[in-house]
Amino acid sequence: MANPEVPSDLVRAKKEKVMESKFKKEKKQHVIQEKQRQQQKIERSLKDKPPITPKRPV
Repeated sequence: MANPEVPSDLVRAKKEKVMESKFKKEKKQHVIQEKQRQQQKIERSLKDKPPITPKRPV
């Protein structure tokens, strides 16, 4: 430990908090990327399919 006056559990708690916020940011980023991937998949499948002709209203 750099500072012997600071209890190690306090330092550990601070490190954990930093790691937690990093993890949350990464998770958020991952969720955003997943949504974009899903969107691209939908767009691709829409391009592949022929346009749906509207059925006559019943």
